[in-house]
Amino acid sequence: MTDLAGKYKTYRFISPFKNRICTSDPANIEYILKTNFENYGKGGYNYYILKDLLRVGIFTVDADKWREQRKLSSHDFSTRVLRDFSSVVFRKNAAKFAHILSEAVKSNKIVDIQDLFMKASLDSIFRVAFGVELDSMCGSNEEGKKFSDAFDDASALK
Repeated sequence: MTDLAGKYKTYRFISPFKNRICTSDPANIEYILKTNFENYGKGGYNYYILKDLLRVGIFTVDADKWREQRKLSSHDFSTRVLRDFSSVVFRKNAAKFAHILSEAVKSNKIVDIQDLFMKASLDSIFRVAFGVELDSMCGSNEEGKKFSDAFDDASALK
């Protein structure tokens, strides 16, 4: 899909289970997300596949429920507050990352650096976006470990 987006700014993707139109054209994205936002809902399919993970929130709902969620979260997601909070989270996880690498070096242990980068990113994004401490890097949170493993399995299925 990345290759298609590079070649065609907007294209139709047809699969046996779902057809969709994909765009990477900035003018189309602005039209959909800003100029004519009211006409482009997420729809029931999006809600169905994301509700277990994201619950009934701003990323899953449409129309009036979306406006309500957006209003509730707008104070939490001001640019300054988000920047300050995410900086703290990313620094904390970078320190955990460095500690894990340091310990691996001391014990002459092999580390899957790609897996560690993925877990550091996942931990940071979940903390900032959802307020959840997965701690998949250290593995101290059993639910975080299960989620991280499920995320890896789902990614491998693509």
